Amino acid sequence: MSKSDKEKSGIVEIRDVLKDEFQRFSSINSVLKETSDGFDKIDETYQTYGSEMDISKTHLLKLKRREFFENVFIYVGLAIFFICVTYVMLKRFPIHRIIFFALNIIEMIVSYIWASKNYVFDLLLPTNKTIYNMNSTSLNYSSNNISPEL
Repeated sequence: MSKSDKEKSGIVEIRDVLKDEFQRFSSINSVLKETSDGFDKIDETYQTYGSEMDISKTHLLKLKRREFFENVFIYVGLAIFFICVTYVMLKRFPIHRIIFFALNIIEMIVSYIWASKNYVFDLLLPTNKTIYNMNSTSLNYSSNNISPEL
């Protein structure tokens, strides 16, 4: 081969390599364009949903605030109701009768609990005093010829 044929074949090889690289780069360019379009769609979707999420956030905050104030109004109304009931009760009944009645109920409950507690403790955990009382009552019954049955 001559020098010019070698140069032509070298130029043809370089041209083929460059052509192959150009095709490869154009395919990469088309893939990058598709990916870029996909990212643009994702960005648009994100912007759309982002604004919707902001709107939802503001609505949620409004609902929470409304719920808080509704609860406050309910508790204030309940307090006003109990204040009115207390006022009517105090107007209808003198205060000393109400206090006396409440103290009697508390005294009955406490005395019942105290008696129950002592009775249960005596049955479950007899002390020396209760054992002595039990023995002395049985001795009294036998010494007086009184039957323990009533």
